[in-house]
Amino acid sequence: HTQLSGEGEGELLSEWELEEERRTWRTYKAERGVRSVTFLVPNNCKRLARKLRGVGVDCAFIDTFDRAPVEETAFREGRVVLTKEKRGKRSPYSVPVYFLRGNNTDEQLAEVLDVFEIGVASDDICNRCVHCNQSNWLRMTREEAAASGRVADKTLEKYTEFWGCGGCGQVYWEGPLWEKARAKFEAFRTGGN
Repeated sequence: HTQLSGEGEGELLSEWELEEERRTWRTYKAERGVRSVTFLVPNNCKRLARKLRGVGVDCAFIDTFDRAPVEETAFREGRVVLTKEKRGKRSPYSVPVYFLRGNNTDEQLAEVLDVFEIGVASDDICNRCVHCNQSNWLRMTREEAAASGRVADKTLEKYTEFWGCGGCGQVYWEGPLWEKARAKFEAFRTGGN
């Protein structure tokens, strides 16, 4: 059994249920000729979006609970919706959707990686901006980081290497927060480099 809470409190995703979900999404990928799935999460799963990005998974976020814009965006971008909404509570979605069973974001992250058979290699960890989902990094000098106005003077004094997100301009460096995030995401690593 995968150690995930099901839709009812305390239930687990059985091996049979896990294999059924995997088979469904393998078929989805085969029919579309894609090797990996990209995701969209609504407002109630923002923390999950950040964690998926932290392990290198393409996961867009939409700041609404309203079904119409979620479905429109998922359809337009070819994404699978991940939701905490309970299956059968409302009318069916018009786009592919996976109903999360995990009760917290770490359980949900493990669930998505397991169900969609997503491997996480060392190079995947922290390779997407957790703010905007982009994966194009620009190495920055201390002077460029200072000019961005996004880095405190004390940080500029302490570190020499910085990376700017090519999407939103967020600036990162390998300080204690980065080390903590990297260590947390390493727990989800499944192999590779």
